[in-house]
Amino acid sequence: MNNFLRKRWTPLIVWMLIIILASSNVNPLFGLDRTLRGITLLGINLVLTITLIAQLFAYLILAVFLVRALAWTKDPGALVLLTVFLLALLFALANEGVQILIPRRPFDWRDLLTAGWGALLGLVGYVLLRRQPAQSDEEADLLL
Repeated sequence: MNNFLRKRWTPLIVWMLIIILASSNVNPLFGLDRTLRGITLLGINLVLTITLIAQLFAYLILAVFLVRALAWTKDPGALVLLTVFLLALLFALANEGVQILIPRRPFDWRDLLTAGWGALLGLVGYVLLRRQPAQSDEEADLLL
């Protein structure tokens, strides 16, 4: 049982620490923004776009790890999915709140919105992938 819990909770805790460490950095892109400064693609700021996409995927992955840790059945119920979504938003809110203490890292509602969309996409993807019918061994061998 201990190994089972470790497999479910360790990836979640490690991923949460990665999000905290990346967002507590004064420069979350680790210098990439200096390289891309002033570059626009079709009139869109490339640095802002990369930042938003990275945050979207960070919370998408967080939601998948959260639902894996909390769902004990193959198909998680609506209550588990809602709990995971709210926990991901609460984590994003706490993370944004801590950023007030970091120089040049203000609290931004767009980040919460992006985190919410990422969590929602992660949950939708998790549910869709878990509901696919399992392939038989013969079908899997044919695909190789």
